[in-house]
Amino acid sequence: SLHTIFQPLVLRRDPLAAEDLERKQRRQLLGETLEERIGKQQDVMLAKRGIEHANEKKSTQSIIADHGEDALSKSSQGRVLILGGPGTGKTTTLKHLVSHRAQQTLEQTQEHSIALIPIFLSLPDLALSGKTFQSFLVDVVERLRVDRSFADVLWTEIERGHAFVALDSLDEFAPTQRPQIIELINALASEPGNIWLVGSRFTEYKGSQFKRGQFTEWELLSMTSQLRGALAERLLPELSRSLKPEVSIFSASSDFVRLIEEHSQAAAWGENPLLFSLAAVIFVKTGGLPASRASLYHGVIEAVLAFKEPDSIARRHLLRTLTGLSLWLYQEKRVQTFTLDDLLTFLEDIQQHSWEEAETIAKKITTSGVLDIVAHETYGFRHQTFQEYLAAAELAQQLTSQNEKRK
Repeated sequence: SLHTIFQPLVLRRDPLAAEDLERKQRRQLLGETLEERIGKQQDVMLAKRGIEHANEKKSTQSIIADHGEDALSKSSQGRVLILGGPGTGKTTTLKHLVSHRAQQTLEQTQEHSIALIPIFLSLPDLALSGKTFQSFLVDVVERLRVDRSFADVLWTEIERGHAFVALDSLDEFAPTQRPQIIELINALASEPGNIWLVGSRFTEYKGSQFKRGQFTEWELLSMTSQLRGALAERLLPELSRSLKPEVSIFSASSDFVRLIEEHSQAAAWGENPLLFSLAAVIFVKTGGLPASRASLYHGVIEAVLAFKEPDSIARRHLLRTLTGLSLWLYQEKRVQTFTLDDLLTFLEDIQQHSWEEAETIAKKITTSGVLDIVAHETYGFRHQTFQEYLAAAELAQQLTSQNEKRK
């Protein structure tokens, strides 16, 4: 439940890219081990930025927000940028804030005259559509099976300054499109009223991309032991129910938290909500943890595919097609969202399937559970890291192929 788990955030006073921070300050990347982190970041960073500046940073007291609502309340202009690594909870935080605002309005906890209309938009979908912000609202309402005329209502509320707008995934589209999208956000957010929220990976965001002082920047922090326990208590029973009748082993949530915290390699997964949740899937199914991040993603995607494709041979073929599609999309499109035409192009032109075969495979892919429907005949991976893992698996297969031409 979005209303159950919250992630703490820290205010970024002087936004810096991860590689600009002192080694001890830099956030650990997704699943990165301590040895890898130390190997990549040398003490030369202190010389680069200056010992005096580093000491000044250390003495600065951080401002911590308990959760997204707290961060918003501490952002006086109502313009918030939420940053974090892959799987740290950026989208979940934005969805919670939008959901909470909608619930407040439904329960009439605010005066109707000051209630803000909550709107959640995917920036990659907006960039892919090539439409204006106003025109794209039509796609949003139609996706929700709402009459398209309601898009005019939403735009009117935005113009009046009566909207609560969350813009997700600033990092998940082609870099060439980013300046245009940022310019659009700057223009919209400069108008009075409204609340604007933007989510992005911090590794893809450079400071001062938005108008100086317009957005308050917050970064999601790693999960604490207390948060791990709270999430496990709610997550493991749900996984146990949804994975049956396959599940034969189930242990207390405290056993899972203890196992992951004491594991030499998997301890870092406990700091990341996505990796923690994926590890819980494997734990519920097997009673243990996978040996590596690659095994973790493979096991979870196998479990997702097994819901729709029980035959192991057909499932393996579907997985191989998904890995090839993921790498092709990364190389050709550089985006997480793609259309049905893109999928058919890959199956027919790249993989040389017949029309009938392509139709069958396309249906299996779009209903596999690995993808989300984001618009009419438009799809996206459930999480960007799913596409990244699948693309990496295909790349590894090609690089180790015995076929010299393919290699």
